[in-house]
Amino acid sequence: MQGPFIFSADGTNATIYVFLEDSSTKAGKTGITAATIDIAWWRPLGTVQTVTENDHTNPDDPHQDWYIDEMDATNAPGWYRIDLADAVIASGENFAHVVWKGTGITDDGVLIIINPYPTKPRVTVSDSSPSATQFDTDLPTAADNFYKNRWLEWATGSLAQQITQITGSETVSGKTRLTVTAMTAAPANGDEAEFVP
Repeated sequence: MQGPFIFSADGTNATIYVFLEDSSTKAGKTGITAATIDIAWWRPLGTVQTVTENDHTNPDDPHQDWYIDEMDATNAPGWYRIDLADAVIASGENFAHVVWKGTGITDDGVLIIINPYPTKPRVTVSDSSPSATQFDTDLPTAADNFYKNRWLEWATGSLAQQITQITGSETVSGKTRLTVTAMTAAPANGDEAEFVP
């Protein structure tokens, strides 16, 4: 059993990265596709749910429930991405199991811990023309520079996992405008970032 992976309850678009072992050599198994793997999952006291697997075209394709993708057969043999359905991490239970079996691979699975506590506060870009250093948000309006010196980690969009510091904040046309240290690109309208403690 691999993992555990920890996700917030009622989260969306959860993805796991797992190692598929060759049942004979115990090395990483390459070439696994939706046609050669069977995935199932369950939660406490629930029945085992089978799924319909599909293949991603590229490792960075957008999330789609129960799609699988081989990361890199040469540089990371045996490592695969699996996109989970939201029902796996819905509130109401503390954990779930996702398991698999398939052609030439060792039967295995992962433990999913479902964290009932709220996720970190999020900031959503609400700006039709954001820049790499300034953008309007859905944050509650406050005194100028109320949010200054806080850090943001991008959770969605092309800036995902990039961290920036707020260098200023102000209210403009009823919205909270943030000025931040320069990022590699501008966020898109609707992108979300989390406050970093």
